[in-house]
Amino acid sequence: PAGINAGGIKQGHVCCGGCCDVRRATIIINVITLVFAVLSLFSAVSIKFYAGQAKSEVDDDEVKATLDDIQATPFGVAYFFIGIEIVFALAAIIGAVKYNSCLVLTVFIYYCVGAILNVVALDFIAVIISCLYAYPHYFLYKEIKSGIMSEENYVNEKQSCCCV
Repeated sequence: PAGINAGGIKQGHVCCGGCCDVRRATIIINVITLVFAVLSLFSAVSIKFYAGQAKSEVDDDEVKATLDDIQATPFGVAYFFIGIEIVFALAAIIGAVKYNSCLVLTVFIYYCVGAILNVVALDFIAVIISCLYAYPHYFLYKEIKSGIMSEENYVNEKQSCCCV
């Protein structure tokens, strides 16, 4: 490891056009992911719940059929994948906060697998998003492993243009 940077010179990578350091970028990205995952979970639960209630209040047969379809839909798979998203977002946040390279690397691999699956699905917008999310995780992992990013060095590596 590079050790403590006593000179006070920033050695690490910056993200978002120089706006913030990779640790901060990793935390921000995963907080955003966590918020959307929790909202998705609440939305899925609400849709399932309110479809049952709404069915008794409508007269239209087509609407009732649609509500029956919603109630019959197995949301378990959606809950599972949303849960996975929450676990990986929390792992990345904890990894970044605690300078844990294994957790950060795990989430980097998760985003890379997501990018590959999105290539197979021909969802190129999702590929770009997965790669953009993987980017700070990769550099944070490298910086933690090399000793550039550590609790002792963060005072030199900290960078932010807007969120302190």
